[in-house]
Amino acid sequence: MLSKPEHGWTNVSIGDFTDSASYITDVPVICLKAFINGYPSSLPITIRFDAEGYEYLLIVDYYATHIITDKDAGIIENQDYSLISFAINPYDLAKELINDIESNLEGWVQWDLFMDDGVNSTERREELTHLVEELKTLIEKSERRYEESWEAAMDFVKSPKQIVEVSSNEELQALLNRNEQ
Repeated sequence: MLSKPEHGWTNVSIGDFTDSASYITDVPVICLKAFINGYPSSLPITIRFDAEGYEYLLIVDYYATHIITDKDAGIIENQDYSLISFAINPYDLAKELINDIESNLEGWVQWDLFMDDGVNSTERREELTHLVEELKTLIEKSERRYEESWEAAMDFVKSPKQIVEVSSNEELQALLNRNEQ
């Protein structure tokens, strides 16, 4: 998803889409926080990337990933936008993001240091590491919930079934009450 950061720039690559992202926004922190905020709610994850001269949005929902760009539109009244969609889910993209940040951690630590916002490299490393660990925890919880749901579904499928016909709400209620006891 994110290439090795160099001189305040990185490439964002998703599917066959690749474009630049500038230091104007704190790319790794914004990406990590967007995924962290999106996981518990299952709401679409939205990230805006600044490529200095144009912007593009990454929108990740449960089934697909979309990129909306105004790269070819310029700054005119009737801008045209392009939409590109990929069958990439948030789990796979989040894992790729984590891998990209961990494999280039020192580059991402240096990414924001020249902005002179009073953050030193130790604080920056701690922030990135904390966010990565938080996202990993959310992914693990989601995977466990999925596995538990799958196991419960398989147990249900494997268990013996009894088909009972009921002809009224009263009979159904009596059957349910009997099963609860």
